[in-house]
Amino acid sequence: MVAEADGKLAKSVLRAMSIIETLGIAQDGLRLTELSKILQLPHPTVYRLLKTLIHAKFVEQDQATSKYYVSTKILQMQAHIGQRFGLIDQAGPILAELVERTKESAHLAILNDIDIVYLLTRRHPKSLNIYSPPGRTLPAYHTALGKTLLAHLTPTEAAERVERIEFVRLTPNTIVDRDQFLAHLEEIRQEGYACDNGEGDLGLFCLAAPVYNEEGLVQAAISVSGSSSHLGLNSVPSLAPIVQEAAQELSRQLRYWTL
Repeated sequence: MVAEADGKLAKSVLRAMSIIETLGIAQDGLRLTELSKILQLPHPTVYRLLKTLIHAKFVEQDQATSKYYVSTKILQMQAHIGQRFGLIDQAGPILAELVERTKESAHLAILNDIDIVYLLTRRHPKSLNIYSPPGRTLPAYHTALGKTLLAHLTPTEAAERVERIEFVRLTPNTIVDRDQFLAHLEEIRQEGYACDNGEGDLGLFCLAAPVYNEEGLVQAAISVSGSSSHLGLNSVPSLAPIVQEAAQELSRQLRYWTL
């Protein structure tokens, strides 16, 4: 939580940032009374700040539950942060080549706690229905991108995040057992790629590989996705090396770019 330091700082701004930070780590939103208790601030003060944050579109309120949430604007800003570090600029040509080689859509995403945030999408003309705009978020557990990113956390951190996932069986292929999912992440870590075989959408198949930064840590993931009628588990032997090669090239460029 943002600390209220000396009198030279604007307390209202610090308190607003504390609200955003608190809501950002809340698993299922917070009501006004809960926020006031956590922040140890009077209800009227928190209410006034929330109204301001809603007006600025940084916070949203669910009228049915009266709970407050950080808005998608925060996540869209995170997508722009990726561009600041050269990730998007470097990835553009690589995704374009990946689309040309596979004739499918290609994506770049990062991990935001237990969700993924799409930073960039390049699509093939025949895959017009497969498009994830920058800033879009999805639960990590049923996407190839998300599973790749979760798999390359430390085992302790991965287990902690998986513990907080609310698994929902979206299709018959969705993994909803935590122990099974953790074992699946270990397989992904060893293989160097992840597949989503209709786990979020029965008509969709995706394959993703990790992108490493200059410190050898996974910073993002690249995927190729397409209709299950075009791709599938049978395509893995030919598709995986292509996606991994693209991810390795972006990793190499990022290491060079940050020197």
